[in-house]
Amino acid sequence: MGEDEYYVCIFCGALARTREGLKAHTHIYHGTRTYISLDEINSYVDGQMRKMKELEKQGKYDPRRIVEDDPAVAQALKNKKKRVERDWSSYPVITVKTFAKAIKRALDPSGENMKDEDAVDIAWSVLNFLGPDGEIIENFMDKEMHKILYLLEDHGLIEFEIDEYNVYKFFTSMDKWSVVRVKLNPPEILRLADGNTENNEDSASNDPNEIYKTLPEEVWSERNSTNKDSG
Repeated sequence: MGEDEYYVCIFCGALARTREGLKAHTHIYHGTRTYISLDEINSYVDGQMRKMKELEKQGKYDPRRIVEDDPAVAQALKNKKKRVERDWSSYPVITVKTFAKAIKRALDPSGENMKDEDAVDIAWSVLNFLGPDGEIIENFMDKEMHKILYLLEDHGLIEFEIDEYNVYKFFTSMDKWSVVRVKLNPPEILRLADGNTENNEDSASNDPNEIYKTLPEEVWSERNSTNKDSG
């Protein structure tokens, strides 16, 4: 994206530099609802706007700030990076049956709307696409696979890992080259497949008040220092 191009939150209009930042903002402030009907979309968005206004009054949200500069979002992105860097090699191989169970429980907690065969189809397609290593470079994905993987990422079943490399154009200049890898998240898949629906790691992530309570003290020190400098 260009320097003046941003991702926009459809619920509150917040601007983000990256898709990962926008997803973290949405997860923290607006939750992870998988489906909103046309009949309730207007009232839902109105409710989200009122919630953001209230957080603004409490000094917990600044609408003028780019999403990635929000302490809560920055901390969420930092935590996500730590999770991605963990080694999953000690976990068992994820089978179609196991993955299908996790997909159905993630996308249809009530178990009433998704057929077992639909979950199996998604699981088979994704595992076949990722191959025996359980990961692939994002460039190889088509639009339909992007949609599926983004949906599964929202529920923690898939993770996007960004690696940056220095690429020399000339002897005196160098560019950053980013490679995005798509990987399975075995712990979350196995947790859901086993029927454990409580995710302790992200239990407070939908409540901005709880997020702010968990932020380290240095985040607020940096923010106060920045505010003094700008004032």
